[in-house]
Amino acid sequence: AGRAAARGTVGEKRARVPRQRQGVRKRHRPVSQRAEIRNRHSFLNAFSSSGLNVIAEIKRRSLAEGDLSPHADPVEVARQYLANGATALSVLTEVDYFHGSLEFLSQIRDHFAESLLLMKDFIVDEYQLFDGRLHGADAALLIASLLDEADLPRLSAFPRTFGILPPVGVPAGWR
Repeated sequence: AGRAAARGTVGEKRARVPRQRQGVRKRHRPVSQRAEIRNRHSFLNAFSSSGLNVIAEIKRRSLAEGDLSPHADPVEVARQYLANGATALSVLTEVDYFHGSLEFLSQIRDHFAESLLLMKDFIVDEYQLFDGRLHGADAALLIASLLDEADLPRLSAFPRTFGILPPVGVPAGWR
């Protein structure tokens, strides 16, 4: 029970930061920009072929390891991964814990228009999914342990309406 309570507290803390940040972004993003979302690449179709399909992660910091490569240029890292055969790129956009940025998605999309991009963040709000799409994401990871029973189905159905795949991550031992 103590472990579950600790996981819940950490999840609430992690979820609170993006919720506060999204309140500010909603007020400053013109509605007309949200309409610019267009269908891009099929993330799911890319993995239907046989053979090895790798999703390479662009991540400056880890909760477990701390700083990994705090000054790495995400475009250069993407270039190296793609040159070595990555099928898709997982881009950390969470600012506070992983030192990521939505701008990383935009920069990579600008340089590698045909690449498949997975947004990784603590997603708790539909607007984050819109924002990720506007910055170039083809898919956005939903972390099941951060969402309640109503949020998970709602957030997994919503992004499909504008062509973004929402894979769901389930931590080991989560029920």
